[in-house]
Amino acid sequence: MKREHGQLTPANAQGSDRQSTLLEQSLIFTVVMLFMSAMFAKLDDACRCSNDRKPRACSIPTWKPSSAEDHWQAHLRDLKAEFARLGLTAKQESVAMGIIQQKTYEEISDEMRITKRAVCDHAMHVFKKVGCAKRSEFHAALMRSMSRGRTSDRA
Repeated sequence: MKREHGQLTPANAQGSDRQSTLLEQSLIFTVVMLFMSAMFAKLDDACRCSNDRKPRACSIPTWKPSSAEDHWQAHLRDLKAEFARLGLTAKQESVAMGIIQQKTYEEISDEMRITKRAVCDHAMHVFKKVGCAKRSEFHAALMRSMSRGRTSDRA
């Protein structure tokens, strides 16, 4: 990076703005996904069937999803479809979702109950399939891959 008197030059400032926008978008996505995961876990617990397999009445009222929830569900569906299109295995898909949620390899390994080295190996295979070399390039490469997939579906 070229600096003049402790400040970024205009060319670098534009790249920095784009990176911070991508980071903000991925952070917002992560927060929404975590909120939705917690919400669906509570719903699942409240509506779980009893041991005799008869469903019990749900204590949580049903609701119609808002457009924001529809949007994030659609985004999650798009991600899953892209993972399938890229040919990711189930473990690679789990690692990719962990990376999207900005979890460390150690957090992912604890969650998946595999070694950190196995997570690193899965991540390298994911990066290769998406077309990037490192974790910091993953989000942008995945978005590029998804846009290429959409245009090839239309053709």
